[in-house]
Amino acid sequence: MKFQFMCPAGHLLEGDSSQSGQQLNCPTCGVLFVIPQADPKPAEAIEQTSSDGNGDSGGELSESPFGTMLEEEPKTLHIPCPNGHELETPDNMLGQEVLCPVCQAKFLLQYRDSVEAQAKRRAAREQKEREDGQKWLQRAIIAAVFVVGSLIFMIALSATR
Repeated sequence: MKFQFMCPAGHLLEGDSSQSGQQLNCPTCGVLFVIPQADPKPAEAIEQTSSDGNGDSGGELSESPFGTMLEEEPKTLHIPCPNGHELETPDNMLGQEVLCPVCQAKFLLQYRDSVEAQAKRRAAREQKEREDGQKWLQRAIIAAVFVVGSLIFMIALSATR
């Protein structure tokens, strides 16, 4: 069964449902991506989302029933297969099972496995470590001031005797 889908850059393409999960270079822009599962919505709905009929949204404004809005291109994620081969995939394919084009391993595309999610977690962990380090530095300074103050008090007390 024929169905239409968009490449990560937003170009409208057509394929057969038997091609779902296979890797493809977009004939328009050359971007390598995995063909999504056939979408049950009709092809006309996809055509209405493109700004000029060829699937090239380019971030242009379009009219919708909810008013004028900026069309967003799908975000490209980098998700490694179980054997470590990194696949570029649009975020609208998350939750689908795909085949790795290199090793043919079947796996589920999940955001938490993406390089971007790992980088975000790493950045959050580093930020927390910096904040914890600042807290410990402040506590160490307070402790040092207390110790030095206690020493000065003890010296002053022993000098008066």
